[in-house]
Amino acid sequence: MASMKSMINVVLDVGPSMAQPVQPGNPGAGSKLALAKGLIGHFFLQRIMASKTVELGVTTIGDNVTRNHLNKTMKGGYEHINEVAAIARPSPEELLRAVDGISGGSFAGDFIEGIVAAMDALVRVNAGKAFNRILLLVTDAETAVEGVEDLEAILPQMQDLKNFALYIAVVGKVDAAASSAVKVENVKLLQSLAEQSGAGRCLEVASLGDAAQLLSAGLGLSTKPTLSKITLELSPEVRVPCAYYGPVSATPLPSLKKRPRLAAASAADDDVDDTVAALKRDIVYRDPDDAEREVDASLKVKGYRYGAQFVPVTTADEAALKAPFAGPPTVRVIGFVAAASIPRHHLLDKAMVLLAAATSGAAQRLVTSLRLALRQDERVALCRVSKRDGAEPFLGALQPLADDDASCGLLLHRLPCAEDVRDHNFPSLVAFASEAQLRKDPQRRRQAQAMAALVAAATVPTDCPLQRVLTPANPTLQGVLCEVRRRLLRLPQATPPPEDTLVAPVALPAALLREVQVAFPLERVVKRGRKRKQFFSELQTDAASSAAATEAHAAAAEDDAARVAERSRFAEEMRLERGQLESKDAPAAAEDEEDEELPPFAASSVTPAADFTALVEALCSRKRLPDGERRLAAKAAFDTMRGVVDASIRQGASRAAYAQAVECLLAWRAAAQRLQDCAAFNAYLDMPLKKVHSRGRHALVWALLCEAQCGPLSVADVASSTLSEAAAVAFLSGGSAAASQSLSQHTTPPPLRPADEDRDDF
Repeated sequence: MASMKSMINVVLDVGPSMAQPVQPGNPGAGSKLALAKGLIGHFFLQRIMASKTVELGVTTIGDNVTRNHLNKTMKGGYEHINEVAAIARPSPEELLRAVDGISGGSFAGDFIEGIVAAMDALVRVNAGKAFNRILLLVTDAETAVEGVEDLEAILPQMQDLKNFALYIAVVGKVDAAASSAVKVENVKLLQSLAEQSGAGRCLEVASLGDAAQLLSAGLGLSTKPTLSKITLELSPEVRVPCAYYGPVSATPLPSLKKRPRLAAASAADDDVDDTVAALKRDIVYRDPDDAEREVDASLKVKGYRYGAQFVPVTTADEAALKAPFAGPPTVRVIGFVAAASIPRHHLLDKAMVLLAAATSGAAQRLVTSLRLALRQDERVALCRVSKRDGAEPFLGALQPLADDDASCGLLLHRLPCAEDVRDHNFPSLVAFASEAQLRKDPQRRRQAQAMAALVAAATVPTDCPLQRVLTPANPTLQGVLCEVRRRLLRLPQATPPPEDTLVAPVALPAALLREVQVAFPLERVVKRGRKRKQFFSELQTDAASSAAATEAHAAAAEDDAARVAERSRFAEEMRLERGQLESKDAPAAAEDEEDEELPPFAASSVTPAADFTALVEALCSRKRLPDGERRLAAKAAFDTMRGVVDASIRQGASRAAYAQAVECLLAWRAAAQRLQDCAAFNAYLDMPLKKVHSRGRHALVWALLCEAQCGPLSVADVASSTLSEAAAVAFLSGGSAAASQSLSQHTTPPPLRPADEDRDDF
């Protein structure tokens, strides 16, 4: 898919009126000429980034200098028109400097004469070649014009010129009460000219944000799609010649690939090119069953993806896996279903457009009739699609285009198969919104009502201008253009980016948003397993890290409150059951002792090690506490301590945070030894402390752990341990493979692959 070459000639008014402020009575807003030059600079950069073959030119009207082709050949008649830059393929830096160096003139600028001179250059340059010819007029329309009859002569030339577009930017807002009568009449004339030219637009511009639509759309920025032939098969006897194409990105952003500079020492070596080089990476393949063993790349085999797994396929089996019904490019209609039966989230990938062959009138009539029938009956056509000869087919849906689309075509969407539905894990929207469940579940009914009210409030009204313009400009791209312009011109300060044009046409009520937040309580999910999720708080400074840690402790406190309530309920049930079995003549002191609550321990504790030790001491000192309740309380305490250590390590931005984590680990080790339950502690030391943090960004915590000799518990410490004393000693030194292997026998989480240990997933 290729785009046609473009020629752009800009006519800029530099008359005395352009030196006035853009906003009357507000000199700080800048002059009209400054705004016009910024608009032209953005327009040029947009076109240069979209196409490397664009040719640009600038002509000023009302200038003190007269230099143009018409005035030279006709011996006068086009004075004060200066061809600052002839239409050519210039350097961006030179062109922007030429535009930035334009100064105001002392003569009134006649934009009609400027249009005539610019049209002469557009027709004369590259005559007979296929180009998009674009004329951009930037003026405040404050000057009375003459020679309106010249427009009558040049308007047919605009209409007959192939691939021509006229864009007019009127600097300053037009107000019937505040604007001059000359400006009001000139704007009417320019709007009429833009409409009659066949492909023109006239916009009022008071800022770069107002010109966003002019900067981001129009002739030359779109691409010409390459139509691929395909056959629409309604039945074996009815085969319609068609063509299809997909979406094309018209304005690609500049590359952001990292390119490291070579070593600084190479500057002294004349034989070394001290430039930039592309980044290179070393790929290491590891055995999925043994993460420590590297394998050769030649051992790779092809695999067939089935859900989340891959089934190995040998070379001899590849032919058998080819679909038996793969053939030439065909869209074979299977049947028709109601459009409402296909959920919107089942439309995969990007839509393609299926058009009838332009050379066949019968094909165009057939496709148009099919489109009308589908729209009237509110149905879609299910089809089997093979885009290329011998390609793997997929399930698709043909939908009618909009009513106002004059093309003889249909929209082609890809639909998921059973494996795709399982792999994508689509939500069950129908079951969620069923009437039966809404009647039974008040929470779901509240959620449905809150979302319905939010959608109704955010729906764009029919009388909103955005209903007609659904292609807003990309504010990020406009900011990139500002930065590129600043660097090319070496400006000391950053140019303010244009206003964000992606502003919602309706303001969402705050009450609706709060209702949605209350109806849908969301929790942060941390993925556990092979990949580790990294949080932005790990990249913050010490102060920010402390604030993030406070928020994390507050969130953990809520979870702890639920666990404490559950523990209290279970303890109360056990206490009641125990009270029925105990003798009534038990000592009162012992009963008072058993009725006392266990010391509190939560993830939000200020002194977690001390509170944890106090809780363990209470569990061990109460002899009459049932073993089931003691094990339950100990398991809950161990889980909470694991969360405290994780939070201290991940939020650790200083040595003090890592030291607190080691202190908690020492308390956990002593408790595990005292309660004779070391499985969770040994597993945590192995994963993630040794396999992840020992050589990751948190390596300091592993160093402090080795310094404190906080190793795993062996059979000498806990009878149920499967670790020998020698393996426990070798674990901290990292010398024995048997230690890691023995630990892995009771390690709950799966091991990480070393290639993924330091991956940053946001």
